[in-house]
Amino acid sequence: MDGRPDGYAAERDALLATVLAVVQRDPRVTAAWLAGSIGRGSADRWSDLDLWLAIEDRELPAIVADPVAFVNAIVPVTMAIRAPQNAPPQGAYLLTWIDGEIGPQQIDWYWQPASTATRGPQTRLLFERVPVPRLPVAARLPERELEAALDAAIRNALLMAFITGKHIHRGNQWAVVRHLEQLDRCAGTLKWLLTHGYSPAFDDRLATGLPVAIPVTPEEYRTVWRSLVRGIRARIEQSGRSEGFGPASESLQVWERTLAD
Repeated sequence: MDGRPDGYAAERDALLATVLAVVQRDPRVTAAWLAGSIGRGSADRWSDLDLWLAIEDRELPAIVADPVAFVNAIVPVTMAIRAPQNAPPQGAYLLTWIDGEIGPQQIDWYWQPASTATRGPQTRLLFERVPVPRLPVAARLPERELEAALDAAIRNALLMAFITGKHIHRGNQWAVVRHLEQLDRCAGTLKWLLTHGYSPAFDDRLATGLPVAIPVTPEEYRTVWRSLVRGIRARIEQSGRSEGFGPASESLQVWERTLAD
C-alpha cells in the first residue's frame, strides 16, 4: 500500500474483505450490512466502516458482554471504545481502530438480535442467511408534528445566526468557524424538513453551501453569514411561517446592520 488517499481506501476495502470472509463462516452471524456513508453510497476515500451484524439470539449475550473478544478473534484491535448509548436495542456497539500501513482504519461495529434485526433504507447488504427486513424511507410527518419540527428548526436557525454574529464581532476565528458550521447545519435541517417532510437522521448530510475555502477575514465571515441567513429567510418564507417569526426575523435584520458596522 502507498500513502495516497486511494491507497488508504484500498486498505479499508481489503480489511472489509478480510472481516467479511470470517463473519460469513461464523454460524452465529446470520446477516451483515454496511451503514453510514458507504451504505448511503456517498463515501469518499477516507470513509470508515459502519458494520452491522445480526446474531443468533442465544449467542448474542456473550458478544454483548465482551465485544472486544469478538473483534480480536477476527483482526487485532489497536484501540477499542465502548459506547453503550450507540448500541441497538438488546445489542452492542464498539468503535475500533485496526492498525494499517498508512494509518489506523476505523470500524464501528453494531450487533443486534437476529429475531428483531432490521436494516435502514440507506444500507448496503453484504450477505444474509436469514432475511433481514429493510425499513422503508421515513414517512412524512403528520401536519401538526411537521409544523412543530419546522418551528423548532426556525428558532434554532435564528438563534444560531445571532450567536454566530456575536462571535464575528469578537473576532475569535476558531469560534466563528465552528459556529458558521453549526449555522449551516441549522439551515440544512430546515431545508431537509421542507424537502422531505420528516426529521433528518443524525448522519444525514445537511450542509447547504459553505465555501470550500475557510473564511479568514471579518468581511469573509460576514459574507458567509449573510449567505446562510438569506437562505434561512427564504426557507422561512417557503414554510409559510413568516408571520409567526416576523418579529424575530426583523430583529435579525437589525443585527445584520450591526454586523455591517
